[in-house]
Amino acid sequence: MSIARLLAIAIIAAAISLAAHAGTFTTLYTFTGGDDGGQPSAQLVYQNGTLYGATYDGSPGNIFAIDTATGTLTVVYKFTGTTDGRGPNDLIYHGGKLYGTTFEGGKAGAGTVFVLNPKTGKHTILHSFAAQGNGLPADPGGLIYESGMLYGVEPLGGNTNNGMIFAFNLSTDTESTLFNFNGTDGFYPNSSLVLANGLLYGTTAEGGANSCQYGTPVGCGVVFGIDPITGAQTIIYSFNGTDGFLPWSNLIFQKGLLYGATLHGSDMSCGKYGCSTLYSVSIQTGAEDVLTTNTGTKGQDLTTNIVDHGASIYEVLPGTDRGSNFGELVKFDIKSGHKTVLHKFTNGSDGAFPDSALTYSGGVYYGTTTGGGDKNGGCGSFGCGTIFQYVP
Repeated sequence: MSIARLLAIAIIAAAISLAAHAGTFTTLYTFTGGDDGGQPSAQLVYQNGTLYGATYDGSPGNIFAIDTATGTLTVVYKFTGTTDGRGPNDLIYHGGKLYGTTFEGGKAGAGTVFVLNPKTGKHTILHSFAAQGNGLPADPGGLIYESGMLYGVEPLGGNTNNGMIFAFNLSTDTESTLFNFNGTDGFYPNSSLVLANGLLYGTTAEGGANSCQYGTPVGCGVVFGIDPITGAQTIIYSFNGTDGFLPWSNLIFQKGLLYGATLHGSDMSCGKYGCSTLYSVSIQTGAEDVLTTNTGTKGQDLTTNIVDHGASIYEVLPGTDRGSNFGELVKFDIKSGHKTVLHKFTNGSDGAFPDSALTYSGGVYYGTTTGGGDKNGGCGSFGCGTIFQYVP
């Protein structure tokens, strides 16, 4: 191939690369800490031009709707903090209704599963979780809908307080325990569940058969699969620390692989527990591959949630240093291994500390930050958070 040809290809590739990075970041809404709440706490749900989400700023919290065309926000339901729940932390949309969970509240104060009609604001408690033996709320979440059933995780529940997978039958309004963790097969299930090839896949922050150099009593975490019919569990992979520690993000399934992220790992340049990692695990062989390590400048960048789009994975790094590191929006190319920072949050009008999974629809990525924005509102000096969009 001629030098001229190679040069032409290089110029075209550079132009494509520059075009790919020239996305548009926009703040759609800034929370004030008033009636609109603050510190959005759940992944946004997109339906027909409207984003639904939840806030929890130390008050009971609320469910809101925002028009993506105008940026107008409406509070759909405001929690009282008593039997209707406190601290909404998970939302899904099905059949014209929003289903979700609350961190605490309900009849026993341990959390709820609820359904909300976003058009009328009618809120109904489907289930109140029992109080835990350790005195902590159940913190239910990770909801997924499948064939008339809601499945979710209860990180601190179960008969040994190691966590459990629960099922809720919408036809009979009954809740049941699908699987109890015992520590060696996982401890503290925390990520949203994903259904693939007939199994519910998820992660536990700790637990597993391998010892962990970080001193956790029950291992560095696992990737698991649960049969939604029988409740039988399969350990897909157990982390050992060198390959990641504390798997925390929601999982993505693509072409036989599960993609996820850990809060820490073996690269110790980020501090005592290492840098966060992005990994893949084969559901057939259980083989794990560390795809990238997110090294931070001051303190580790904690990767918490990811969303895929074809050959790329988009993730938010919340950041940990409130003096300078306020989080990033990044893109990871699966084939080349290249990571691109799309936006660095400044703790200004763009927000700070993105802490919920991105939502994708119609060529646009939507997300939230728990801080930044209006620092004169009712959430303290770090602001009440924002809703943002990114168009590649």
